[in-house]
Amino acid sequence: MRFLDLPARISPTPIEISMLPWTKVEWESPSQDPTANNLRSTFKTPQDLLRHHGWHILDSTALCGDFSSYREYLITSKAEWSIAKNGYVTGNVGWFSGRSACYLAAGRPVVVQDTGLSEHLPSGLGVLLFSNMGEATEGIRNVVESYQKHAKAAFEIAEAYFDSSKVLTNLLGAIK
Repeated sequence: MRFLDLPARISPTPIEISMLPWTKVEWESPSQDPTANNLRSTFKTPQDLLRHHGWHILDSTALCGDFSSYREYLITSKAEWSIAKNGYVTGNVGWFSGRSACYLAAGRPVVVQDTGLSEHLPSGLGVLLFSNMGEATEGIRNVVESYQKHAKAAFEIAEAYFDSSKVLTNLLGAIK
């Protein structure tokens, strides 16, 4: 909800969200939060709420049903924007998703919520971290304005930190 208005802040840059379809029944489950209950009475589903705020909604099961379609989606995307679960953010554990690593390997920059990641990966080019709406907006605009520079850095980070020959060599060395 904290990033609900992001599409308006980065317009005309489109932003998508891939999610499983929700049913009206699931959305209408009672909440302790009166604001949530008001939203649920105004919008039939979370997708309706997001569309109302300018998000492009994609059905993740249709979009990424197999490896080939998932790969195709990644390589035709410009970049990834993602928030992390609150536990990762609060714990500041440096969490980074496998999906984000796939974006980097495809030479696509990532703008991701800060989980203490800068302790483990370089950030600022290719990987941009945010903690609030202003930083998320700035990160997306930065990627749009300097896309080639960020795309090149994204691939270089993937190669330096996620290349299987390096990762597996280190892993095997650690278990000897």
